[in-house]
Amino acid sequence: MSAVLLGMRVSFRLKKRTEILESVEIFISAVSLEIEFISLPVFEILRKISVFDSCKSLDFISFCLDEMEKGEDFRNSWIKGIDQSALPFKREEKEKLKSLGSLIGTSDTDGQKNILSLYGSYFSTFRNIAQMEYDKYGKTSITLSVVMGLGIFILMM
Repeated sequence: MSAVLLGMRVSFRLKKRTEILESVEIFISAVSLEIEFISLPVFEILRKISVFDSCKSLDFISFCLDEMEKGEDFRNSWIKGIDQSALPFKREEKEKLKSLGSLIGTSDTDGQKNILSLYGSYFSTFRNIAQMEYDKYGKTSITLSVVMGLGIFILMM
């Protein structure tokens, strides 16, 4: 039974990672739209976007906002938020998020739109890779764990 649960956990984690990366893509698009059309300060943009249903699962946003409310600047708050995040990011994904935070608010509207577009494409690629991993390993892990569980059950009889 524990083998089956392990397989389900692996599958769930792979699926969850795909959903999180999709939420990051939505977050980046939302930030880009806010910068382009409303031009609010970064804190206000984050606060506004943090209540979107698709972005509520991104815990690093709330960690960042908490740090900023304590008086920390955006870049340090962003890095701390990502470091505190419990989301299943790979190292490269975390590094891209950290570097994104160091670029938001550093150029004019067109420059920021271009930067956000670039980072959106990075996370689109990460999501596509995560989806392929889920398709390849997520479903296979459940099947394999059931077979292993049956094998162990047969050996114990």
